[in-house]
Amino acid sequence: MSRPWPSLGGLAVAAVVALTALSTPSIAAAQAWVRDPGSGYVQLGYRVIRDADRFFTPDGGTTDFARYSQHTLNFYGELGLIDRWLQVTVAGELFRRNVLVDQAAVAGVGDFRVAAYTGLYEPESSGRPDPFPVRITAGVELGLPTGDPNPDPGVAASDPSFPQLNAFADTLPTGDGEVDVTFRLLAGWGTQLRRQGRPSLDLYATGGIGYALRTQPRRLPDILAGTGDIRDQLQTRLEVGIRSNRAVLERFWFIVRYNGLYVIEDRNAEGQQGFAGVGDGVEVTGVGVVVSARLWDTLRLSFGADGALAARNLPAQAAYDLSLSYEF
Repeated sequence: MSRPWPSLGGLAVAAVVALTALSTPSIAAAQAWVRDPGSGYVQLGYRVIRDADRFFTPDGGTTDFARYSQHTLNFYGELGLIDRWLQVTVAGELFRRNVLVDQAAVAGVGDFRVAAYTGLYEPESSGRPDPFPVRITAGVELGLPTGDPNPDPGVAASDPSFPQLNAFADTLPTGDGEVDVTFRLLAGWGTQLRRQGRPSLDLYATGGIGYALRTQPRRLPDILAGTGDIRDQLQTRLEVGIRSNRAVLERFWFIVRYNGLYVIEDRNAEGQQGFAGVGDGVEVTGVGVVVSARLWDTLRLSFGADGALAARNLPAQAAYDLSLSYEF
């Protein structure tokens, strides 16, 4: 099956991976282009938030904050299995380090997510040229609690500093400690702008909406206020990419994206659940930019930056991503 934009499935996660301060794992999501059987994409990325000294509070305001840093090593992969009908993806944090500067630090594996996507509509299926070739895909994603919602502070319980360090460590989870299921609907469109009969620009746009069914509530330390069950979330996404067909410039995609994550129920959480961007009550309206450069064949190096226009229970600081990806 021919496809005008074979590499777009990976470009959208070249800076990740949720929304991620956008630091939730839901940013790594397959696109509306279901891959051909046997074809795939893998990406290894590094993401950092450095010395955040302000924090988005549960009511959406901001407050001064002990300096916080976050480092993650992310993996994303996708593989086509059945022409148009089935693609699988795996995304997760191979390593996450959360640091409250001069107070506490924890490190470990983060949460992983596996998903399956199927094509609902492709223009070629109509049997005639389509002036607006939109592809529509649906998928379901399973979130696995491979991270630690209550990490070890790194000292023995008999140590006099244990109570304080343990309290700090519990505010720095490497995972949300629950299994969740997300249903997604995605759409994608691509075209070429022509000048004097020759292609001059490549354009694409993708968008999506998802509903995350959250399940098991976290166990919280006494110093944090509990908010009951983890509440369901609505996920939204929009991304636009452009590339020139001129020599040298044709190696680069320039991408702008919007990501949204919103709690379905009462948005005025009674308390916060740590500083690492996982758990209950996390919301964000974020924007970001990515530059993706082709190094050789389908090997790409990408750099991205994103930040939150508004958020709850997240560090109020920009995040930066560097990733290496390969398509086969």
